[in-house]
Amino acid sequence: MGVHPKESTAQNIENIKRQIGEIAAIYDWDMEVNTTDPEFYKWTQWIFVQMFKKGLAYEKQMPINWCPSCKTGLANEEVVNGKCERCGADVTKKNLRQWMLKITENTDRLLGDLDKLDWPEKFKKMQAEWIGKNHGAEVDFKLEDRDEAITVYTTRPDTLHAATFMVLAPQHKLAAELATDETYHCPKKTMVYTPSLIWKFI
Repeated sequence: MGVHPKESTAQNIENIKRQIGEIAAIYDWDMEVNTTDPEFYKWTQWIFVQMFKKGLAYEKQMPINWCPSCKTGLANEEVVNGKCERCGADVTKKNLRQWMLKITENTDRLLGDLDKLDWPEKFKKMQAEWIGKNHGAEVDFKLEDRDEAITVYTTRPDTLHAATFMVLAPQHKLAAELATDETYHCPKKTMVYTPSLIWKFI
């Protein structure tokens, strides 16, 4: 747009508040929260620093939805039928070093403290499902002719005796290395694409 984001964001806020006023919606503007205000985000930055000091924030290479036309990462909601909702270009995956939070370090406390919230039960249930604690086991599958193993997490280890194959996700670190000419493809408009690798158990 050729406008500094600080200016365009302020204009957008002013415009939406004008629209809300025109439809006579009633809001208590004393309770307004502006996440672009330094007086607000200084506290989110402070919280991040505290998490970093406690080892709860770390950097990791993780795949994101990438639009090669817009040259930006996209949320899942911005990808429609494999295409960028803004420009229609094919969306690919791109590994990006990003900050992660060890939410799982506090799973039990997060779930336990839900009972302290004066929230409707359906929202507590949604939050519990988002936290997503489950019980299972990690199992190592030895690779033939290699000193490595593929670790699989399962909530049903009792069914492993019937397993006949496993699938490696394209972003798995071993996928590109183990791909053969038969399983490696590079379709048009995609810089690098490794399909899922299927391992059959003999």
